[in-house]
Amino acid sequence: LSLHDALPIWSPDSAWLAWAQPGPRPLARIRLARVEDAFIVDVTDGRFADSDPVFTVDGLYLAFLSFRTFDPIYDTHTFDLSFPFGSRPYLVPLAAVTPDPFGPQPGGRPVGDNSKDSPERPVVTVDTDQISSRVVAVPVDEARYYSLAAVKGGLVWLRTRLSGVLGEGSAELDDDRPRPALERFDLRKREVSTLAGEIDWFAVSGDGARLLVKDGSDLRVVP
Repeated sequence: LSLHDALPIWSPDSAWLAWAQPGPRPLARIRLARVEDAFIVDVTDGRFADSDPVFTVDGLYLAFLSFRTFDPIYDTHTFDLSFPFGSRPYLVPLAAVTPDPFGPQPGGRPVGDNSKDSPERPVVTVDTDQISSRVVAVPVDEARYYSLAAVKGGLVWLRTRLSGVLGEGSAELDDDRPRPALERFDLRKREVSTLAGEIDWFAVSGDGARLLVKDGSDLRVVP
């Protein structure tokens, strides 16, 4: 993990901190700390490489990335198996009464489907008892994800394509290596969409409604 991966991030109400605690390389666990009394709880147990924790904008969930999918792929040239992907985003309801957003929906209504946006910051409720048992996988394909961030109504991340070390798999040997795609997951609709096919990096606005995207020498603001 890099230093950036280990830096704590604030909850929307500034009452909690979350970070990835490095362990024996390359493993790391997600931890939460209550600022008021410095109480610390483990969200994950350190058996996997967990990183990039973020609080959702509504303060109901903590999301993170983790390499914990083990679905081997046969090698094309040799009789061997490998795990070229292994990563996907995960999410944990912070309060015990908050429903799993990917399970059955109460009353047939989408979770978090509010008709009005509140101008006030949400108060984050964390029930630490058995919090690790509430971790669920975001229903997307395993891949190579990084730069997880929370936005209004969902999550965004960068998804990288696999490419060979020598570059011989490209259409032309002098082609640039593929850049990551920017994707958004809608928590209410439970679906992922591609916002940009290839970018360099992005930054989220304070209200989570817009993105600043760098694409080569261009900077643009997108919803």
